[in-house]
Amino acid sequence: MAEGVVTWFNPEKGYGYITTLACRAGEGRVGDRVQVNATDIQTNGYKSLDEGEPVSYAVERDRAGSPVARLVTRLGGELSGYLLDAYRTVQAAQRTAPPADHAARAPRRWEGTEHYVFKSGRITVLERGLRWDAGPEADPVELDRRAAQCAVRGLTSLCDGLIRPMSFGVTRQWVNTEFGYPSWAAGPSGKPPRWNWFVTTPHAPPTVDSTYVDPQVMEPVALNERSMLALVDRALDDPCTAPDGEHLEWDELRVDHTWARLPEPHPDRYLEDGELRIDDYDNGSPRLRMALDRTRDGLWVTSPSLGVWHPFLLRAYKPFGTSHPDVDELDEVICVEITVNWSLWWEPGEGRAMLDRAVNRLLRQGWRDASAE
Repeated sequence: MAEGVVTWFNPEKGYGYITTLACRAGEGRVGDRVQVNATDIQTNGYKSLDEGEPVSYAVERDRAGSPVARLVTRLGGELSGYLLDAYRTVQAAQRTAPPADHAARAPRRWEGTEHYVFKSGRITVLERGLRWDAGPEADPVELDRRAAQCAVRGLTSLCDGLIRPMSFGVTRQWVNTEFGYPSWAAGPSGKPPRWNWFVTTPHAPPTVDSTYVDPQVMEPVALNERSMLALVDRALDDPCTAPDGEHLEWDELRVDHTWARLPEPHPDRYLEDGELRIDDYDNGSPRLRMALDRTRDGLWVTSPSLGVWHPFLLRAYKPFGTSHPDVDELDEVICVEITVNWSLWWEPGEGRAMLDRAVNRLLRQGWRDASAE
């Protein structure tokens, strides 16, 4: 196993980098920059790393030949001993090493394009109040299933003609039956067993994985309203014994990996020599080539690799508070959060018009815009 120090990690994006400080033959060299994915961190619960902490890991190569860290384990404590000495040596070498070729060390010229990936996504939140007209004898799990069904229909209606999901995730939690608040008192992790459920499409790339740890990964399916509802049912119906005074509910529905349709009627005008290149401000990469898929219903685009934001991220959840005007008459409130990561669908133009039409479709179905609240 190699050993190194975490030099950067973004928990929202789920990846970061490690600088190798000690390794054996075949594991690279001291000073190598190795990418680490959150799914490769060996810990229970929320998976993240802190900058400056020492770790051990196995080194593998991805399909492009770049080093990636697997089986990443925290070593505990601060950087010290031989690792600290190695880190100081690496830093000193980086500061004093003369450039072998001035042109190779020259700053890369930024040749901007019209469109770009944001450093931070632009978010729209839609909210919907629900009334059950159910008596006290109603099964809370079945009422919760109805809320999830409404959330799934909102997500799929939003996607229609604009977004093509590559993944769908459902998380579940314990809820206090008397007060209706989440409870984390049961179980070693404070969560129900098999709390994270995840499914992808058959053609999703291997980098498409769950945002959270320990997923129950289902067989790949075509993602649509029916298959999403089926995964919700699997998560809610999976047997487990609830603690006294609690019951099972869904917590969050997520679509983290997406294709987006380029604006019509002439999507090819965004291409240059058959390629779509846009600037990734988040990672500081100009003219990044994006992945394309031409189908009968349009030209679709997505992130080309791990670490680049997908065009859209979608999330449905139950807020802890609401300013809904009819809150006193409601039994449940759910939200759909739309995160737009590419300027194509946020800045004024035909792409933004596509997003506005999708949002207006939900507004006509009884949702309300809660973005400013």
